[in-house]
Amino acid sequence: MGRKKIIIEPIREDRNRQVTFMKRKQGLLKKAMELSILCKCEVSVLIFSEQGKMFEYASNDMDKMVKRREQHSKDSESKTNHDVSSLPPIELSTRFRSTDHARAHADSSRTCWRRRTAG
Repeated sequence: MGRKKIIIEPIREDRNRQVTFMKRKQGLLKKAMELSILCKCEVSVLIFSEQGKMFEYASNDMDKMVKRREQHSKDSESKTNHDVSSLPPIELSTRFRSTDHARAHADSSRTCWRRRTAG
């Protein structure tokens, strides 16, 4: 199964934007946790929603990490959306190549589920 490419651009519909925010926020926090465990590093993530609500994850004490950041004098890497705006648009994959393929997959999944529960 392939994945369809989508162009990263602001989502216009409020409901879709909120749903995408919640799903991607959870995915980002999960990846941050995995990175800290797998690579034995300290990770902190701060997210401010469109409504101004703050979400944070820290593999260690967030206050200690913020103080460490303020005192850090070595070379560091820091990027913003503006820094990467000169790059070509990012395309992400979605699960199916076409709606027909997605429909066919959904139909076959439902059929399998019915078979398992029928017996």
